[in-house]
Amino acid sequence: MLRLLRVGVLILLFLAFMDPRWPMPARVVYLLDFSPSARESVFALADRLPRDGIYVAFAERAVRIPSPTARRLDLGEGTDLKAAFQEAEALKPTRVVLVSDGLFEPIPAPFPLDAVYVPPKPHVAVELVPPPYPLYGETVGVGVVLEAPLPTEA
Repeated sequence: MLRLLRVGVLILLFLAFMDPRWPMPARVVYLLDFSPSARESVFALADRLPRDGIYVAFAERAVRIPSPTARRLDLGEGTDLKAAFQEAEALKPTRVVLVSDGLFEPIPAPFPLDAVYVPPKPHVAVELVPPPYPLYGETVGVGVVLEAPLPTEA
């Protein structure tokens, strides 16, 4: 009996010395920014993202997508980070990764958040500003407003 106890203790000491570890399954949610400013950069990065994650695409609204290479162009033109956070929180992740250009109103995340920066797409917004009440047949001046995130020649 004493010999069996010694062998058992030696086996336990040997196992402790070997330091066995079993990886815990992780539930990683990737939030992909599909707003117009980040869309192209996120599409370019999508091939390098792991396939075993859970993916949520967001712009003005958030939806779950089957893979990082899936394309959704019907999510709107703005960026609603709160909707993305709510969708991710519903999935009960162990880790959340935000893939975005960072062009949105910052709000605190309800969970620890990792971020992957992608450069924004340079774009030019054009807006025509007509006079408030032009009369029929009247010649009027129309203003043009150009807006760009980078120095641009107009």
